[in-house]
Amino acid sequence: RSVIQAMSEGVVLQGPDGTIQTANPAAERILGVTADQLIGRTSMDPYWRTVREDGSPFPGETHPAIITLRTGKPQSKIIMGVHKPNNSLAWVSVNSSPIFTDDNQPPSSVVITFSDITEVRGAHQKLRQERDLLRTLIDNMPDYIFLKDREGRFILSNTAHAQAAGNIAAKDLIGKTAFDVFSSELATQFHADDQEIMQSGKSLINAERETVDADGKHKIVLTSKIPWRDLDGQVLGLVGISRDITERKLLENWLAENEERLRLITDNIRDAIMQLDSRGQITFVNPSCLTILGYEPDLLINTNVNDYGLPEEVDRLNAAIKGAVENHTPYIRIVTRVRHAQGHYLELENGITFLYDDQSQYTGAIFIARDITEEKRIQEMEREQENLQTALGKELELNTLKTRMMERITHEFRTPLTVIQSSAETLTMYLDRLTPEQRKDKTSSIKDQILWITTMLDQIGLVINGNFKPDTINRASTDVGGLCHQVAVELENQYNLPGKYGFDIPQPVMISADATVLKNAILQIMRNAARFSEPSSKVNVSLSNPQTGMEIRVTDTGIGILPTEQPRIFEPFFRGSNINEVGGLGIGLTIARAAIEAHDGTVTIESVPKQGTTVTIWLPSQPA
Repeated sequence: RSVIQAMSEGVVLQGPDGTIQTANPAAERILGVTADQLIGRTSMDPYWRTVREDGSPFPGETHPAIITLRTGKPQSKIIMGVHKPNNSLAWVSVNSSPIFTDDNQPPSSVVITFSDITEVRGAHQKLRQERDLLRTLIDNMPDYIFLKDREGRFILSNTAHAQAAGNIAAKDLIGKTAFDVFSSELATQFHADDQEIMQSGKSLINAERETVDADGKHKIVLTSKIPWRDLDGQVLGLVGISRDITERKLLENWLAENEERLRLITDNIRDAIMQLDSRGQITFVNPSCLTILGYEPDLLINTNVNDYGLPEEVDRLNAAIKGAVENHTPYIRIVTRVRHAQGHYLELENGITFLYDDQSQYTGAIFIARDITEEKRIQEMEREQENLQTALGKELELNTLKTRMMERITHEFRTPLTVIQSSAETLTMYLDRLTPEQRKDKTSSIKDQILWITTMLDQIGLVINGNFKPDTINRASTDVGGLCHQVAVELENQYNLPGKYGFDIPQPVMISADATVLKNAILQIMRNAARFSEPSSKVNVSLSNPQTGMEIRVTDTGIGILPTEQPRIFEPFFRGSNINEVGGLGIGLTIARAAIEAHDGTVTIESVPKQGTTVTIWLPSQPA
């Protein structure tokens, strides 16, 4: 009894009916009950709320004590969970032994011994969870993880390593060596690394190795192998971790090639390239900075770009950079003047690319600058040449205009001067023989010719002096239809063509205009229509008054204007090649358009050779 009382294991004696007859203190402690709460209960009592390891109920008839009483056979290491009165769960490992009083009789009682394995079971469960977590972790890592013994046999492998080695499950790789899954060449290399590590006890860290996976693809892996030791420090094998860096190596090679290509470009490009930080400090320059600016590249590093410009240029550049950064502009172009190492200034055309970090904060800029000093000088020379050419062209145009003007004046003035000379000679030589009526006719003829010369001189003066100006127009309420009728009467009388003009003017049309100037424009157009058409043909004059303005259309059925000459028809002193001997200075349409444009209007012409011409005058509405 003393031994039982001192035991750390719980001991319970149950009678033939399964009732608990006695229990030691360890049983009370393990089950969390007192002796009074134990004595008299059976294993069948729901009081215990026993469960199996999987959490399912543990029926009373299957308890070790009941089975031993029923069969007479002992039970051992039965794991059972028992709920204590405080609802905590105690896990116990139960053994049952029968007690016989007579041979070949059912047991008269049963001794139950049990030990508390709650903490051990919790530790095992935690260990199992950690093991499962570790296994899940290594099986889902993309790195190749493996463990080898001293003979090079795999005793652990994760999924990634097993698939790369042979497209097999990790468990199927256990017990195999590198020679079973890799080519002889690769296996020999791997085995040499392994033996060196296990013999020297030194780790192999981040070594690049070329390999071939199960699909025959060449790979580059970064391998680390570490000796696996027991508690005494003896090497049992090795732990290996390899990472596929094929894509990274390809990217590194690509970046290296690009960097080399970029270096060749920056070193050989004729433009100056500078990189600045956010403060404007120069952090990189290419060799062309020496060629263009005269500064050794090393002397420019860590200096400020503002040190090389005129003050006003620096202010303008900084303002442009500040505005671009505030608006998050990726790129701008700007021309600046920069000081050369020898003291003179250059004009540079700068393409500036702005750099921003992941938070859109400005980190600096890259300048690509081209020296356009010579180009600017050439452009200035070209502009001067263009100005000279323009001036020369204007001079030639003026000389051409003067020539045409003198030719027309010579031609047009000859006839009236001849008439004047002839009439004057007749009056001088035969004055006493002429009747009063004859003398009156000769005098009237001289006056008419002088009037015609005066009219032509007035028209020439209008062209030479710049025609009409809008600020010289004296506007007043004007009956445009009445002006058209007045012009028709004057022209029909002058050219002895009664009824030459037909009108489509339904009602008086009033507009704010300078009556004298507008009448002169209408007269020039209506006179041309009569002069360049057959005497028997009709010239139609129509007038419409839409909301936006007023439109006058003068239409004839005369000789028309050649298509190639229509663009020049408003040039002063220009005359069409198909007008033959019809007189005139060639400035009527020039005067007409100037008069209409002074009224903010337009003149347009539509003409077909040998069919006729329509001249349209449009005048905007003005308050009368």
